[in-house]
Amino acid sequence: MPALASSQQCMPVGRVEDRELMTMSSVFAEHGGIVTADELVRLMRTNVPQPLSIVGRWIAERAAVQFESRSQTWFPNFQFVGNPMSIRPAVCEIVLELRDVYDDWELALWFARRNEWLDHASPLEMIRRDAAAAVRAARVDRFIAKG
Repeated sequence: MPALASSQQCMPVGRVEDRELMTMSSVFAEHGGIVTADELVRLMRTNVPQPLSIVGRWIAERAAVQFESRSQTWFPNFQFVGNPMSIRPAVCEIVLELRDVYDDWELALWFARRNEWLDHASPLEMIRRDAAAAVRAARVDRFIAKG
């Protein structure tokens, strides 16, 4: 037992990915939470024909905010609107701007982190207040990321 305790003391505080996941989970929880791809299909099943095809297309085309964790694909709920469920137009625009310069994880994190172009609000907070500002911030960040 003492050997285990001493080895734990030498372990790093947390991997970067773990801290980023905590950030995303916390921010997304304040804005509707997150669901797995399977849960999303079940939610859509009552109002949408072929929900598996739609969610599969969103994943394959990288058309929605999504990230992988614990062998699951997760979708933040803030991006969805309506019944039947669809992706908010501003989120579609932002994803189109950023998906070629960020991977899925970085893109999800972009929505959760504070952004200097948005007076340090997170893009996901701005989507409902000023969607155009969030889209402009994505364009600036794409330009910077491309170099």
